Amino acid sequence: MHQPESFAGAADSGGLAGRVALVTGGAGAIGRAVASALVQRGVKVVAADIGLSADPANCDFGRDACTEVRLDVCSKTGINDLAARIAGTLGGIDLLINVAGVVSFGSAEDLAEEEWDRVIRINLKGSFLCCQAVIPQMKRKR
Repeated sequence: MHQPESFAGAADSGGLAGRVALVTGGAGAIGRAVASALVQRGVKVVAADIGLSADPANCDFGRDACTEVRLDVCSKTGINDLAARIAGTLGGIDLLINVAGVVSFGSAEDLAEEEWDRVIRINLKGSFLCCQAVIPQMKRKR
């Protein structure tokens, strides 16, 4: 995974070492940069994105510092299953970074309602569903 220069050689983990993070949008530039920065600080990262190919059911989350998995943030079942697998393997999620998102360009006059719905579903509903799946683990871990 590419290491952003601003985090190169960061000696201080900021208290994050040993934590577990779920980063959505992990296949994009921002998601990869966030995942890389967290790994630099000793965080075990699960980078999730609909554009990745690894099936979460076949992943060994404890093996690598960063595991990349396929996830549709609009699938409540998929998110809940992934959160449960992470909890079972790594003891729970400490950090959720909702990066997954899309943007549509154009005027309000020309934007199709279906495209508007897609943007809202991914950007808002996806973040909401991820929070809903992860908050109970965070509460247990304090």
